[in-house]
Amino acid sequence: MNRKNNPSPAPLEGHPFSRRSRRLGRALSLALSLVVLVALSWGCANMGNPEGGPYDMTPPRFIGGTPDNRATSVSTTSLRLRFDEFIRLLNQQEKLIISPAQHQPPRISAHGKVIDIRLEDSLRPHTTYSFYFADAVVDNNEDNPLEDFDYTFSTGESLDSMRLGGVVLDARTLEPVGGLVMGVYYKDEVSDSVFRTSPFVFVGKTSRMGRFSIRGLRDSVYRVFALKDDDNNYRYSMQTEGLAFDGVDWSTSLLDSLRTDTIRIDSIVRRDTIRRDSLITKPHTYYYPDSVLLRYFVAQDMRRGLQKHSRVDSLLCRLEFVQEQDKAPLLRSLERPEVEADELYVASVQGRVVDYWLKDGGLISADSIRFALTYAKTDSLLRLSEQTDTLTFYKPREKASAKTKVEPQPRPKLTLKLETLGGVFSATPKDRLYLVASAPLAPPGEGAIILEASRDTLYKSIPYRFEQDSLERLRYEIVFERSYGHSYRVRIDSAALSSIYGSVNDSTGLQMRLSRESELGHLSMEVVGLEGRVMLELLDKSGEVLAQQLALDSTAAPGGAASGMVADSVSASYTPLKNGAAPDSTGAEASLPVLQTEFRDLKPGEYYLRLYIDRNGDGVWTTGSYPDRQPEEVYYCSELLSVKKGFTTTERWEPLAKPLHQQKPEALRKTKPEKVRERVDKNVEYYRRMEAKAKK
Repeated sequence: MNRKNNPSPAPLEGHPFSRRSRRLGRALSLALSLVVLVALSWGCANMGNPEGGPYDMTPPRFIGGTPDNRATSVSTTSLRLRFDEFIRLLNQQEKLIISPAQHQPPRISAHGKVIDIRLEDSLRPHTTYSFYFADAVVDNNEDNPLEDFDYTFSTGESLDSMRLGGVVLDARTLEPVGGLVMGVYYKDEVSDSVFRTSPFVFVGKTSRMGRFSIRGLRDSVYRVFALKDDDNNYRYSMQTEGLAFDGVDWSTSLLDSLRTDTIRIDSIVRRDTIRRDSLITKPHTYYYPDSVLLRYFVAQDMRRGLQKHSRVDSLLCRLEFVQEQDKAPLLRSLERPEVEADELYVASVQGRVVDYWLKDGGLISADSIRFALTYAKTDSLLRLSEQTDTLTFYKPREKASAKTKVEPQPRPKLTLKLETLGGVFSATPKDRLYLVASAPLAPPGEGAIILEASRDTLYKSIPYRFEQDSLERLRYEIVFERSYGHSYRVRIDSAALSSIYGSVNDSTGLQMRLSRESELGHLSMEVVGLEGRVMLELLDKSGEVLAQQLALDSTAAPGGAASGMVADSVSASYTPLKNGAAPDSTGAEASLPVLQTEFRDLKPGEYYLRLYIDRNGDGVWTTGSYPDRQPEEVYYCSELLSVKKGFTTTERWEPLAKPLHQQKPEALRKTKPEKVRERVDKNVEYYRRMEAKAKK
């Protein structure tokens, strides 16, 4: 039979063999799909996750502006800066500096690849405008900063490109001062009043570390000023505003040269080697002056006057003044004009507060008393004049006794407190012993205060003087001779002392022991290169002043420096500060003046040293005053001074040998340099992975 011509008939629909075939086919198809899927998954796993390419490590690139950068004859106030990628502005308010000063804040926005600037002030004719962004412009994704970016244009036919820069330090602490407005005036425009009446035109701003740069200047001669511009008017209009000036004429100049920079090639192109940097040399212009040093200060508050008066209780009247008082103003009683003030009250001064403790019975019992006070007062223009006011003091209401219904007589409790000087000289022969009372004391009787000294265990009475403070009349010093290694104790028995109101004290006492001389050390200093009245300050590790001492000429009598006595005469000659520069080193060191001092009886430890030139001879550092006076010069010894027990540490210090901004020890600096954010090249790891894959 011919099979080709007679094929077998197909299985009938619904036949069991037909259903079995279809099931087998579907199973085989599903198995094949699973095998293909597993194979594909295994292959993908072997290939690894797909790389997204290297990270973008390049900063944005400025590609042009409208008007062009460094354009001249510009008349539009609408500016547009274009970049090659999407950008953002970081810390714009802090970093962007616009010169000339803008009295109406400009509108600045960053969107997409552009920065739009709309100036609200009218453009000045023949003026160069500078927009210094520092590193405020960053790309949108990785925050790569475009560093030291500036944009300038001129409304005139030429572009002024000069700059000047430097640093501003606090005159007292030599700390950098940030956030100040820097400004210049042309030398020919400077007068005593220009800083107060004429706003800055060209401005800059100090960084956190006190650095500044003023750009877009004409090649000329300038005076430089710094200002804490609280009212944003770019001039010294309020006495409370801090300032700095130096009175030096600064001439601008420039030098075209070359500068070598280190760059990371990884951030520019992909390469095979990832562990090598590259050096490039490119043209660079240096602008001078670049080391202007200004010393910032706040002028002494010249306001004078009475703030308030009150009667604390029946015994005490109080005045509060604007400024600290160096003596108690005279109160003249209008009820008892014929009686001397000493018979009416005891006046005690504590800073701005003056307390008047009433002694006269009639005044104490009166519900209101009147005094005439003559005092110095300044008007709104700080002009000082004498003014006499009539002050009425009203006695506060007091609760009557529940039994007698009669107001109790004033008889305040007398409390006493014994205290020592403390500090670096505690438990040394330079320590002091004070008695502080809660009310003025009546003259003490013989033996009211018992003072004893002991070398070993046996105490013996020793003589002393009881002296009242000339200002703080409730503070008394118990003056006596002290010796190394001795113990002292003071005892005041109950009712041994009484106040002028008849109240008596409870018993109190204090015991102290002085260190042996072998337990203490001394610090002897030679200060080279300065003349005049130089006050040395001993500082602890936190910068607090522990002691102050006058440095004497090396030809002074022996022991003078160690005594710490302040001379009566004031020398007007001293070596002035010249922008922190070191003195001329051509002269022989032997010709330099030498001052000496010695801090004796110090506890073993580590100390720092600072000095100031006391030009007015008042024994305290004095701030400046514009335009008459610079603040008194301050210098820091950069070395940590170690004092050991039983030894005298001798040091030699040349304050002018190191620039002023480098003098303050790092441990005492309150303002630390910001850590520069390290730009980690994220592509290093990427290239390593790619190299590893290539080897496989």
